[in-house]
Amino acid sequence: MNRIANNALVTMQQLQTQLDVISNNMANIDTVGYKSRQARFGELLSQQLDNQPIAAQEQARITPNGIRLGNGAYVNEIVMNAAPGSIKQTNRNLDLALGAENHYFRVEVATEAGLEVQYTRQGNFYTVPSTVAGQLDLVAGDGSRLLDDNGTPISLPSGARDIAIKEDGSLTYTLQSGESETYGTPISVIEVLQPDAMIATNGRLAARGVDEAAVLANVNVNNRRIMAGALEASNVDIAIEMTDMVRAQRAYQLNSRSISIADQMNGLINSMRT
Repeated sequence: MNRIANNALVTMQQLQTQLDVISNNMANIDTVGYKSRQARFGELLSQQLDNQPIAAQEQARITPNGIRLGNGAYVNEIVMNAAPGSIKQTNRNLDLALGAENHYFRVEVATEAGLEVQYTRQGNFYTVPSTVAGQLDLVAGDGSRLLDDNGTPISLPSGARDIAIKEDGSLTYTLQSGESETYGTPISVIEVLQPDAMIATNGRLAARGVDEAAVLANVNVNNRRIMAGALEASNVDIAIEMTDMVRAQRAYQLNSRSISIADQMNGLINSMRT
């Protein structure tokens, strides 16, 4: 395969990755707390060809010596847009939104490798019967359990009602007897210092293969901004996604056309030889 077709093929494969990222963003436009991603491209290794080995014949040359021939483009990283989405009021006491950028809830998720702590801004939580008799677990929509500052899954007495969560994460509820109680430890809030160093999984972030001390930091209770009765919408901008999609499709068509032209040139060369 000649260089033109090879470059176009490599670039088309990477453009398909960009289109996949865009389609994923658009599919999650209504997902609570979702953060959009963006594919960033880099140039593959290029080669410089010296088309004139005699320096004396290059004295009047204005452009740099040689011709730089690339090998296409590639997606060198997929970055997350950590900007907060808009806040929507729901007036549901277990809907929580985080008012500070890069603040995340900690949840315990069951994975194939076992239980793993992950980080999310999806704040729609529910109470479900616990595996421990007489207890209720506070969980996300997929069943992952919300953690407190001690890293312990939050459990409340069965029958707890009128659950109220304050800005600092402290939690109060009313027992069946009518007595009011406060949960011992506030809801955990973590600041993710380097979101791009984390692994994105099912709309959450996981600290796999990184030094947690370098990418995560505990948030002091006085600096927490938990808003009860509200949810954070995704930060996907449909106008940007549509624009990027059109650009990617145009680039894909251009590279596809270059393969067609390269094939026509090869056919012309073969016909001249015969």
